[in-house]
Amino acid sequence: MAHAQDHFSAIAAEYRAGRIFYPKELYEYLSEVCQERLLAWDCATGSGQAAIDLSGHFDRVIATDISDSLLSLAPDVDNVVFRCAPAEDSGIESGSVNLVVVAQAIHWFEPAGFWKEVSRVLKPNGVLAFWGYVWPVVDDGIDSVLDEFRKKIASCWPERSQYLQECYGDIEAPFERIKAPDFQIEENWTASDYLAHLASWSATRYYREAFGEDPLEAIQREVEGLWGQGQRVVKWQLVLKVYRNAE
Repeated sequence: MAHAQDHFSAIAAEYRAGRIFYPKELYEYLSEVCQERLLAWDCATGSGQAAIDLSGHFDRVIATDISDSLLSLAPDVDNVVFRCAPAEDSGIESGSVNLVVVAQAIHWFEPAGFWKEVSRVLKPNGVLAFWGYVWPVVDDGIDSVLDEFRKKIASCWPERSQYLQECYGDIEAPFERIKAPDFQIEENWTASDYLAHLASWSATRYYREAFGEDPLEAIQREVEGLWGQGQRVVKWQLVLKVYRNAE
């Protein structure tokens, strides 16, 4: 069985520093649509952002990823078990999971194998939710710099990135779709936080490897000048799809 490729072990530290957490309202909503809150599976957990917040709503969380490097950066949480496993072969007990989540990663998966694994582990009426975000929005000046940066690294995105950039329009799970509310992500960031986020992108990594230079160096001074001292609000629209494993 084909498994997803690992694009982030080589930049694990950058990933941990640059990736965002998700709105607390998202987890409140997901816990409400689940009939039980005994076990959640955070698939492709990375360094554990979603798993940490799920742990406050579920008795237990199993968080898996194919990258030992990312897992080594996850925090210790009493009711979360972190382990290395592919999305298509989790090792989780059949029919035991109330909620499966995939944050900012489902575009990397081989869909047929993952849907089969979700069907195997979910309880009847269990819930699958996957979500992602694309480009950060700050203001016209900084967003224009980002547009130029995106053009520069455009050829370096892994092929499956297009599914996220197209807001998961072509990814549909074989379960009963649930209408979900809209969520927006907001962070109060310094210029350094913003640049760290761009450094965590797979295309930034692959540009550096292909051309032998860091593409962020060309925009760092301009971003810092436009940003000024202190923090600014950075926003993303969350792309969310939710399904139920109907009996």
